[in-house]
Parts: sequence; structure tokens; C-alpha cells
Amino acid sequence: MYVAAVSDVHGRVWEPLRWACAIKQEMGLSITAILCCGDLGFFQSFDRLDKATRRHLRRSALQVEFMLRFAQRNPEVEAWLESLPELPPPMYFIRGNHEDHEILASFDERRRPVQVDAYGLIWYLPDALPLELTGERGERLRVIGVGGIEKVNLRRKHPFSAIQKQVVDTVLGMSWDSVDVLLTHDGPSVCGVQVSQVSDEAIADIPGAEPYEADFGAEAVTRLVMHLRPQDHFFGHIHRSLMPFRLGGCNCISLASVAGFSTGLGGCSGVLGLLEWDGRGKHQFRWIHERWLQEWQWSPEPELTEYGISAEGSA
Repeated sequence: MYVAAVSDVHGRVWEPLRWACAIKQEMGLSITAILCCGDLGFFQSFDRLDKATRRHLRRSALQVEFMLRFAQRNPEVEAWLESLPELPPPMYFIRGNHEDHEILASFDERRRPVQVDAYGLIWYLPDALPLELTGERGERLRVIGVGGIEKVNLRRKHPFSAIQKQVVDTVLGMSWDSVDVLLTHDGPSVCGVQVSQVSDEAIADIPGAEPYEADFGAEAVTRLVMHLRPQDHFFGHIHRSLMPFRLGGCNCISLASVAGFSTGLGGCSGVLGLLEWDGRGKHQFRWIHERWLQEWQWSPEPELTEYGISAEGSA
């Protein structure tokens, strides 16, 4: 089976869905699922937007594309879906630090994937909930996710934007060989050196990007990787792709921001990953750099005024 991996979509959910279709058309590969490592930009109403999303909304209305085009039915999306020979694969996302955390916290209590869009394409994966994907030949891939970040100012941010201690304890109680792929939003603490080598100026204009200190990363994520020892660990949050590294025998791979790519500020490198899995422990990961990613990058800016909304996100 083939599984696509992205992160930090920040509302732009149409892009990954189009890319999955492009992979099928251009490469002849059927994608079983798209895995998103957080910051999907899950908001269902403008009054629930966080400050960072409101700020970046002044630059691009795609910050709320999920809300306007997928949380409810949209003529453009419906016309696109009807033009396809088959529906895009489902996209499963974990929580980042820029979502409607109150609603996602209520979804976590259901202990099952929760459909959040109008078309059955986008699903929230609660913390520590095992997800088993099945390929066309019956091969199985075991996925688990842990959302949030470790360094959170809880006086200003929602508590659910942080990595939850009880979730970490739950995952640490699982068998070390029970997971093939681990998804987190925050990265392991050991990748802070790489992050410190990237200047803050390089990401200053990328939507959702923020300066990070050299101590970037989460000790909790390091513990989870070392305990579970999955084949692959995907994470985001920093909006750029670092050099892949090994930790406890696991391939740790950071994904660049889809939002940065769609604005033309992030480039193609490290935005879309493709995992090939045969169900017998044999796997291969590669980046998708093909130029047709840009050719398939078609998400016209929503006209907020058509929805009676100003660029500041107020009705």
C-alpha cells in the first residue's frame, strides 16, 4: 500500500486531496490514506478562530478553506469530486496547536475516528487511538497519533493544545511492537540542533510559522519514539523539513508546511511524503518533488465577502 504524509495544512485541505489524485494519475499509484501531522486548521466557525489564524487570514483566505469548502457543502468542491473517476483517499489528522481544541477534545471522548467534513474525506484521529489501514492486497499498517506541543503557555493557550500527560502514559503502556507509524505534531527534543540552524527570517512570511528556539522539540515525543520503536515517525510543527534521522531504530521525518508551499514561500521540498508498505516489515519512504505538484496546486482564494465575512474574520 501507499500512504501519503503531510503536515501544517492550515486550512488548505484541498491541496493534499488533489496531490493524492495526481499521484494516481501521474505515477499510477493508489493512495490508501493521507496522514496529517496536525494543524489541519480545523475550525467550524469564524468566532472560534485563534489569534494566529485571524492574523494570517488577512493575507490569505485559504486559512479558512476547510471551514468554507469542506465543513459544509460547496459547489466548487462538489463539481471537482463529480469530475473524478474515483473519490480521493481519506485524510486522517491529529490535533496541532492551531485548531478548535474545545471541539477536538470532545471528539477524543468518542474513541473512534470522527468525520469532520461534508464528504467523508477528512477524519480526526483522537490521541492514542490505534488506526489500522488495509491495502488492496490485504497488507495492514498500524498507526497511532499524539497531538499537541510540549512548550505551551497555558495562561494564553487552550490546555488541549499541549501534549496530554495521560495520553503519553497510555501510549507508554502499549507494547513496543504494536505500532508501525507514529504521528505527532511536535518533534523529538533531539532535533533541536537542526532547527537552530534555520534562521527565523527564512520562515517569517510562511502562514502559521513562528520563531523557534534551539530547545525545540518534546521530551515526551522522544520517550514515545524510544518506547514504541515504530518503523517511521512523522511530525510537523516547525514548517520546514529537516534532514531525516534515526532514533531508537526509527526513521524520524519532519514534514514541511503545506501552507508554506501553497503561498509559494515554502518550496516543494519536504512537503509531501510517500510511504510504501508491504505489510511484512518492508517499507520505503520517499519525497514527492515532481513539478506536477505545482500544476495540481489549484485552490482559488475564497471570497470572504460572499460569506458576509471581513478579512479580520468577523461577520
